[in-house]
Amino acid sequence: MPVLTLLTDLGTAGHSATAVETMLRRHVPGAEVVSISHHVTCFDVQQAAYLLRSAWQHFPLGTIHVILVDIFYNEAPALLLAEYQGQYFLLPDNGMLTLAFGNAVQRVWLCRQWHASLNLPAWLEAAAAVAAKIAAGKGFSDMVSPHLSVAPPRLIAPRIAAQGVAECNVMYIDRFGNVVLNMTHENFTATFGDKPFRIALSRRDVITAVSRHYSDVAAGRALCRFNTSGFLELAINRGSAAEKFGLQPPQFRNVSYQVITIEARSAARQPAGKVHLSLA
Repeated sequence: MPVLTLLTDLGTAGHSATAVETMLRRHVPGAEVVSISHHVTCFDVQQAAYLLRSAWQHFPLGTIHVILVDIFYNEAPALLLAEYQGQYFLLPDNGMLTLAFGNAVQRVWLCRQWHASLNLPAWLEAAAAVAAKIAAGKGFSDMVSPHLSVAPPRLIAPRIAAQGVAECNVMYIDRFGNVVLNMTHENFTATFGDKPFRIALSRRDVITAVSRHYSDVAAGRALCRFNTSGFLELAINRGSAAEKFGLQPPQFRNVSYQVITIEARSAARQPAGKVHLSLA
């Protein structure tokens, strides 16, 4: 039987996450159910897409990923099935698919769309029925219809305020307090090129290079690095950057009240660029 993964914003304090796992096991007996996370910030499709993008490739071919984040995103929510590189994804049509994979996913079907009231059990029953067909190796064409376009991503992109100036937001904070910004390696290169830069998070915590590993700096010192998903990360070797600098992820529907401004300057005008933290 294939692996079933779960990525939700349900949390683990109540019974919802356990109920979801139980329902999937009932529909797909013998399946291995693995939780990627139940602690996505409520409604935060960007954070969910980041976690999905970081995790999916570590699972075997045939894995079915069930993503329950912000499923009540409008009055007519839809359940999509996507196939990408031999794995399947059951998720809402709320922009998450494009956020996670860009335009790379070409095989997308509509499983169901609701035009009346929707509740979590109804959405999950529909998803579990499709998952059961896939797990059994049966065709699912009778349960889906072609879906020609998916919702565009609701992305909090870095704001390029001026040439060489980017305003970034916190996208995710892991359990070690490492702070992932919504700045990819590609965006960073396009904005700053090879200009020298300096990240001044405090008087003592000044970063002048991109590190490859946390141990590149002494314990307790700040660093920046591009993580395995290609996003810029602020960290402290053997410490919590989030706690030290008072950083938090978006709290509601991707609204962030914290802005990290990165400013790079020409070496001809100034020895190094400057990156400063601005909390609005």
